[in-house]
Amino acid sequence: MMTALNRRPSNPTVVTLEPQPIEFTDCISNQHTAQRRRGHHQSQNSLKTDGGEGDRRDSLQRTLEARQSQWKRIMLLVVAITVHNIPEGLAVGVAFGAAASSSQASFQSARNLALGIGIQNFPEGLAVSLPLQSAGFSVWRSFWYGQLSGMVEPVFGVLGAVAVAAAQPALPYALAFAAGAMIYVVADDIIPEANASGNGKLATWGCIVGFMVMMCLDVGLG
Repeated sequence: MMTALNRRPSNPTVVTLEPQPIEFTDCISNQHTAQRRRGHHQSQNSLKTDGGEGDRRDSLQRTLEARQSQWKRIMLLVVAITVHNIPEGLAVGVAFGAAASSSQASFQSARNLALGIGIQNFPEGLAVSLPLQSAGFSVWRSFWYGQLSGMVEPVFGVLGAVAVAAAQPALPYALAFAAGAMIYVVADDIIPEANASGNGKLATWGCIVGFMVMMCLDVGLG
């Protein structure tokens, strides 16, 4: 028995229980890379969202500014034409009042003056109605406001006929003021807008034709 206990195996087998290392480092690095990619995509999406909202706000702001500018131009034109109609009404009223109270003036000259002013009121009414329609007003509302801009003319025509002595001295100054207002509107608003829209040559020809028509009316009707 002692001999059996003292006997040792000739080829002992060594069993090692050392654990094999698990590659935690690679797993953690992969997780960090995925998180960084997700954060990058989220930041890009947020930037795109913020950029889209900013573009929409800028577009809305530009649209509002354009509408305000358009409305300002329209109101300036309406006021200028309305102011222009006041001395025209006074001129017609003074002509008829003078024809009734003075032998030097004739009814025919007053009628010709009223006819010439009435003809040139048609394009003035269109100059009020068409911009209002382009701004979103209906056809009938645009037409009605165009008529209202000329309603001051018969009112001041009656005043001019009643108060010939008081209105006649002030008539040249009123006509000069009205002409200056119309020239300002044309030079400051209508001509730049026509050039910006690409209709500069058409506007120029329209101005020339209008001038020729008014000169013919002035000479033909006296």
